[in-house]
Amino acid sequence: MNIVPNRDFALAEAATGEADVQGDTPNYEDVDFPALVRAILPERATEFDALLRQLGGVTFQVDDTAERIKFQADPIGVRVIVGIACLGRLFVHAHTDYTAFDFLLKLHHQGRTSADLAPEEREALREIDELLTWAVTMDVNTAVKMIRRSDQAPPPPESLVRLLDIDPESVSEHATRAVFENALTFIILHEITHLKNSDGACVGDRSIQQEKDADRGAAAWMLEDIEFDNTFMLRAFGIAVALTWLTTLDVYLGPNEGNTHPPAYDRLSQVIGQYACDDDDPACETTWAFIYSILIIHLRNRQILLSPDHLMGPFRERAECCINLIANQ
Repeated sequence: MNIVPNRDFALAEAATGEADVQGDTPNYEDVDFPALVRAILPERATEFDALLRQLGGVTFQVDDTAERIKFQADPIGVRVIVGIACLGRLFVHAHTDYTAFDFLLKLHHQGRTSADLAPEEREALREIDELLTWAVTMDVNTAVKMIRRSDQAPPPPESLVRLLDIDPESVSEHATRAVFENALTFIILHEITHLKNSDGACVGDRSIQQEKDADRGAAAWMLEDIEFDNTFMLRAFGIAVALTWLTTLDVYLGPNEGNTHPPAYDRLSQVIGQYACDDDDPACETTWAFIYSILIIHLRNRQILLSPDHLMGPFRERAECCINLIANQ
């Protein structure tokens, strides 16, 4: 993966519609974020609607000026502010994370290695690399304010345009969309938990605790009291994508020393560790394998050295070794 600047894009309708490339004029005004949460958590839809009523009716406002990763709760206005541009990058992360993991699983089950790849498989991996390079470049550059919305940058890669031409009959693309929607649901629930807890602007230990409480609240909505089955795994994958998305910034920019949010790698370990805690359960082990597969791609790209111990043992231990490397770089 080679980190180079590129131009952002947006999905036309994140939750329910067909995707399209919108360039500088993204259109998210019609997205019904509460409907997305209800669709992802049908068993808790009634409870979710009751919470929205209790809060006095939450409104969602889109910000089409911010390029950075932006999701913000406003307790005074009882609203959640969503940055438009970053949603497209979240979708790319969901697609590349899941597709690469699925590809590795198939190689493992077939007893093959990367040396056995067919030309079309190598091309598929090249496109994954191209997409992930673009998304991470935009995330890193906007995090350090190297790219503004007015900047003129090269157009998105052709593979990005093809990615947005979703075929609803494709199992892998359906899974990609499902992982993205679960990731976005976790983020929305995180912000709604801030509203529920009446969290205000602050810094230091109080702010960090607010963020941890919002993570726990969002994860509880999605994972509490459900069986370790495919539903658990899909929701856990979504949460993992949301939190590894932030963790990749720690990989490329160094651990976040801010005084408002805990380090992303710490949030990832604590939230997933609370629920994917049965090392003998296949759903938990697969969740940690998914996280490991994401982290190791970025660590290797960053040329952070991995010892043989990082490549052996249960996947939870491997993922936690990767998290420790990110924390101590």
